[in-house]
Amino acid sequence: RDIEFIEIDGRHGFLTLDKKRFLPIDYEVDLIFKDKQNTDIIKQVFNGSGQLILSNEPNRYYKAVVQNVITFERQTRNVYTCKISFKLQPFAYELNQKTITLTEPPFVLTNHTNTTAQPIIKIYGTGPAEIYVNEHTVPIVKIRNCIILDYELQEAYNESERHGTRNSDVLTDYPELLVGDNTISWDTSANITQIKIIPNWRWL
Repeated sequence: RDIEFIEIDGRHGFLTLDKKRFLPIDYEVDLIFKDKQNTDIIKQVFNGSGQLILSNEPNRYYKAVVQNVITFERQTRNVYTCKISFKLQPFAYELNQKTITLTEPPFVLTNHTNTTAQPIIKIYGTGPAEIYVNEHTVPIVKIRNCIILDYELQEAYNESERHGTRNSDVLTDYPELLVGDNTISWDTSANITQIKIIPNWRWL
């Protein structure tokens, strides 16, 4: 948690300024391997960014970036070691995210993790509509077959485009899914035929 501690002369203890975000994580892995030809494979695999899956959390992944130049040390005649330094986003994400299809409101979506989620919500239909996420109303000026609300990017776009071209059609912010039960609903007289949700469940 990104919290700043502020000390003031003449006042006991400290004040806290909660910046309402989580900081990235530095994580290091030691590799031990045989055969020098494997160094090229390691450099190829551990390069840039991607999903990091750890053996003690096989059903989750971290969004990771390799942040060091990898160097190798020979321990014995045919055994080598190296370190991989990662910069991780602060959440571990569920590896196999399932798409949930809603055809009739209301629907209760249970967040079984220990923190909020930023889903991708695909709304199908035509014309203006409103959906309700818990107590939050999401007004949509116009649906043109499908509009996608990406809560992590804070963007709205068409199904075939991901360039924020539909932001002006969404007249609200993007409420996260809370821990526990979340009610998703819409007016049955609205122009919505179905809603698909990719929850993007994650853990701290």
